[in-house]
Amino acid sequence: MEKTIDYRENQRVIGTFVLEDKGQDFTEIDLLENGVILGESIIFKDGRVSMLGVGTKDGKIYRPMKIVKNDMFRSEKDMKGQYIYIKKTEDIDPMPWDADTLNYKISKTKKALATNRFIKK
Repeated sequence: MEKTIDYRENQRVIGTFVLEDKGQDFTEIDLLENGVILGESIIFKDGRVSMLGVGTKDGKIYRPMKIVKNDMFRSEKDMKGQYIYIKKTEDIDPMPWDADTLNYKISKTKKALATNRFIKK
C-alpha cells in the first residue's frame, strides 16, 4: 500500500480567513505556511486543497500565495470581498485563469487561535 504524503506535517498555521456565511459548513479556514488550506469541510480533508492566491473573480486583481503569506494582515482591507484561488495540493501550480475559486468572499483575516484545530488524528 502506497503511503500518502501528509502536506500538513511540520507546518504551522500562519493565519485564518473568515469567509462570508452563506450557509456552508465552514466560515473559517486556516492557511498553513506551505499554502495548504484547512477547515471543517470535507473539501479540506487531509490537506488536499491549497491556496494559489487571492483576487477578484474576474482576475483583474490577483495576489499570488507568496505575497498573501507575507502580507496577510497588512493587506486585510485590500483582500476583503475577494476570493481565494485554489488548487489540488499535489498538482503543479496552474495559471490563475485556470484555477478554481472558493465561492465565498473573504470577510476578514485573523491570527489563528489553535494551530491544529482542523487536524484530526
